[in-house]
Amino acid sequence: MSTQHPNNPRPIRAIPARAQNSSFSNYNCEEANVIRYALRDISPSALHAQLAHSIQNLHIDQIHHLLDALETAGIVTKKHKAAVKDKQQRHCVRCHHSYLERENNPLACVIAHSKAEVHGTTVPVSDASHRATKVHIKTNNPAILGEAGNRAQTDTVEGQPAMVTKTAAMDVYILNRCCDTKIRPGERAGYCHQGRHTTTPDNVDYNDANIWSCKTVGCFRPPPQTVTSSTAGAGTPAGTQA
Repeated sequence: MSTQHPNNPRPIRAIPARAQNSSFSNYNCEEANVIRYALRDISPSALHAQLAHSIQNLHIDQIHHLLDALETAGIVTKKHKAAVKDKQQRHCVRCHHSYLERENNPLACVIAHSKAEVHGTTVPVSDASHRATKVHIKTNNPAILGEAGNRAQTDTVEGQPAMVTKTAAMDVYILNRCCDTKIRPGERAGYCHQGRHTTTPDNVDYNDANIWSCKTVGCFRPPPQTVTSSTAGAGTPAGTQA
């Protein structure tokens, strides 16, 4: 039996009781095969985006049916229902932002890279993964100065390094000292950390670059007391009334 809401042209079909759907023969029914193919035919990110967007346009009865289906599939659990009702403000001990648990997700806690350094090392020209270029090297190494094709760019002074030019390829990358990751040209920098907020310090890998403890940041330090003109010099402690 199906019903139709006056503002929604699509019929709303009642979901049969779970006991009626307990037959193993349903595993290979046409509807199950359609669902399996649809899931294989879409990327996880596209599925997430489409599902999140479609909720805005569903009738309340359809939302109830979708929620029931997601619970049956084990995607929605009691934890998610409890998080929606939880109104307690929490403090993340990694990024030091306040949050509600219903706002927490694998992309909520973001820490940007810091202490980035640009590095470049020469590699053989035969290495096809790097582009050959002219590299200027200031050196007094006889082995480099004596290589064929090297040409002094300045007058050589006894005992002083000479500027030479050699054909080589450069392996250029940015080294993020905060997490020792390398980023090469064309690659996305990403983040030093991206994940869920946490209230447990044991879940955090602290460092001296960009992920500090609450004690270092001073998250729970009481605000400084101010001295007002009426109490200044009167011998009354700041923040108290005379």
